[in-house]
Amino acid sequence: MRLSVRSNPWQFLKFSAVGGLNTVVDFTVFFLLSSAGLPYMAAQLLSYSCGVANSYVWNSRFTFKAEGGMKAFVKFIGVNLFTLIITTALLIGSVETAGLPVLPAKAAATLGGLFINYGLSRWWVFSSH
Repeated sequence: MRLSVRSNPWQFLKFSAVGGLNTVVDFTVFFLLSSAGLPYMAAQLLSYSCGVANSYVWNSRFTFKAEGGMKAFVKFIGVNLFTLIITTALLIGSVETAGLPVLPAKAAATLGGLFINYGLSRWWVFSSH
């Protein structure tokens, strides 16, 4: 199976639209929690989890139109845990090493996870659909 965005641009656009919604959920929760004084790493874990829950519902029903069940859900969680590790490493590197402000660093980390998440979701999680 090809992972190229060109092989199914409509699906990638739908995935990106869902990702935009997830980003709104993620950033809103992150902003509220970090503004309330929660350390940014704790805010990252909680806000990302909210985005993942939203993502599974919309991607399974809208983007990939897959019933998938528990097996697909477990795979989806695995993909998103992997993406969380990557985006968290990018966030830490951007804030602690590069000295970027937290919100722009969060934006850069989120963008960095987009293609990894799409490729693995399409190729592994929802591949039979």
